[in-house]
Amino acid sequence: MNKYITCLFFLLGFTALAQQGFQINIATEEDEVFWNVAEDYNNSYIFAGYIRHPEPQVPEFSAYIAKISQQGDTILQKILITDTVNLILYQVIALENGNYLFVGKSGDLNSNDFQNFFTLLTDGLFNVLKTDQVQIPGIYKSIHFKQFYVEDSNGQFVIGGKLLYDIIHGDLFLCRIDSEGTILDFKNFIFTGHNPDVFGIFKSVNTEMYSVFGAGFYAYAPIEILEIDLSFIIREHHILNNFVDIDQFRTIKQFDDNSYLLGGEKTTMEPYDSNLELMVFDTNQNIYSQINLGRDTVWEYPAWQRCLDFIDKDNIYVSGFRGGAWWYTYQDYVQIWLLDEDLNIKASKFFGGDANYQVHSISATSDGGCIIAAIRHEDTQGDERDIFILKIFEDDLITSAEETPYAHDYDAIIYPNPGSGYLTIETCKRDLQFNLYNATGYPVIQKNNIATTRININTQHILKGVYYYSLTKGNQIIQTGKWIKSH
Repeated sequence: MNKYITCLFFLLGFTALAQQGFQINIATEEDEVFWNVAEDYNNSYIFAGYIRHPEPQVPEFSAYIAKISQQGDTILQKILITDTVNLILYQVIALENGNYLFVGKSGDLNSNDFQNFFTLLTDGLFNVLKTDQVQIPGIYKSIHFKQFYVEDSNGQFVIGGKLLYDIIHGDLFLCRIDSEGTILDFKNFIFTGHNPDVFGIFKSVNTEMYSVFGAGFYAYAPIEILEIDLSFIIREHHILNNFVDIDQFRTIKQFDDNSYLLGGEKTTMEPYDSNLELMVFDTNQNIYSQINLGRDTVWEYPAWQRCLDFIDKDNIYVSGFRGGAWWYTYQDYVQIWLLDEDLNIKASKFFGGDANYQVHSISATSDGGCIIAAIRHEDTQGDERDIFILKIFEDDLITSAEETPYAHDYDAIIYPNPGSGYLTIETCKRDLQFNLYNATGYPVIQKNNIATTRININTQHILKGVYYYSLTKGNQIIQTGKWIKSH
């Protein structure tokens, strides 16, 4: 029997900016992660994740959940520690009755295997109402979740993911859960010799079938669709060969009755690079719109779990970051794009620059904004990460960085910094003027009417030292900062 040791506390006084969003850092001496965020029916934001305790503390992993008000001024947190298992939560479903259904995995204290699919039902104050779990087949060592589920008309939920033989290889699973957290059905689908990646599930009202989107089920095709009936029996299999660009870390969302919005990582070999790609397509393999986001020659990733979301199709929020390893030591940025229905960029902004950031999930919110669950790591922290939460609105992306109250937001990034023979400006804004000044205020470089998203500027002719720059548009100061020429 599991004993739950509860740490419950309220914190007040975070950086809350009415109708301008907020940012919250949760920092402890332990390694903490939020995988997912969802908005409840009272417009609060619910997070699911874990805390990894330092050795030799047992257990190593404990479930970590939190609720943040819409204004970001209050937070309710709870850590659930059991005396018998490691516990990690990946998914949260806000129920209409005010309860929360969390989904995750539990595992043996003496190994890194997580061999139980786990559900947790709480009330609105995170009091535990019920838990349930089912052991996965013994051929698997762990479970990998993605941020999707489908709700049936009877109030039950179907969640999909991957059962792992090892760190890479595995099989598809589907699980049905009721609103009380009871696990009703659990089935694994074995695809011998392949490595399926499942990234979406939808329910067809007309055919009473689930459409499961993924890749690597039966063929190494960019997208495959499994039509699975309500008894979890595969009835049809479709291969979509035209979509070769988006490789992994994919997010898919229904765009309208006939089409889908897909986003994820696009990898190219010449040059060897990784960026974000989005497309709107249908199952007849028509592509209606497509866009590539990111920096040339700089490796960038979509948010690991969910990289795009929208409530209004004319305000599609997309997020990504630079760097793939969990504990990179260099400083970089979270980037957020706002796209319209045709995937044109409406606005974009960088957040960070003071640490290494990675985004796990982005969710559009009912007030027209979006909220991001990310992690933050400084090079003095070893393998310990902190939680970074960011809530923003469309106006926060459009308004110049000099006029927003955020400490680390940028309309443009200037890199490398320090640099030597050149500097690069990257921005989504147009018709900017760039000025670089020496320590006495004398202008040494000036560029007018910057009209591209990325421009390289030769700095070989100036001496090494500290310089100050400004980006302006007309008479408006967009951004100021410091740039160092190292040699």
